[in-house]
Amino acid sequence: MTFKLSYGKNHHYGSPYVAIDYEDFHKGHNEGISAYLSMKIDESVDFSILLSDKTSLHDLHKYFYDGMKSNNIKSKYFNLFLILEYLEYSDRYKQLFSNTPLFNKEEKDRITDLAESFTNEIKKGAIKNILSRTELPRKEKLYSLLNDVGVNNYSILGTERADLLEENIATLITTRNKLFHKGMEFDENIVWNILIPLTRKVVKIVSKNPDILNNR
Repeated sequence: MTFKLSYGKNHHYGSPYVAIDYEDFHKGHNEGISAYLSMKIDESVDFSILLSDKTSLHDLHKYFYDGMKSNNIKSKYFNLFLILEYLEYSDRYKQLFSNTPLFNKEEKDRITDLAESFTNEIKKGAIKNILSRTELPRKEKLYSLLNDVGVNNYSILGTERADLLEENIATLITTRNKLFHKGMEFDENIVWNILIPLTRKVVKIVSKNPDILNNR
């Protein structure tokens, strides 16, 4: 319901989300779900967009819900950005960029030997993590993956659409990295005009076709 209510809203003035009161919760005779709100509004919501039996998508939906629910703009940003990171851990992402490793076999062996020389598992893991790095920058890989799964534009408000640009992805990544620094401010319009509509489209596409992130 939170996902459905996010459409056609100017999120600069607030992001709608639904917290269900299960004592008064009920399903009508139609396929939607009726929500009797305290302001006496009765609205039917069609859930055909989501596949409720796909438990593997629980995290994806939760990130979007937490992003909508948060009143803190930075917390909202981090929760929604997790949706993009969710894509980066997919099998499809690994498949697309497995042929562009940053290190060759000899270099990987040397790095592995260096990692194994540490007894501290955290240090060892930190060194081994760079083995998965590729020659392509993060913004280019994420942009390519989004296009690969059909996210090449997104709706801002109503019928207004914006093409997804690589510079949009660069802005999202740069802003996310800056927000780790205490006191860092950023342009909130990035959330309302790019991050929310973009991640909403990701959730829609992946929810309708969960296998799209698998190897092909």
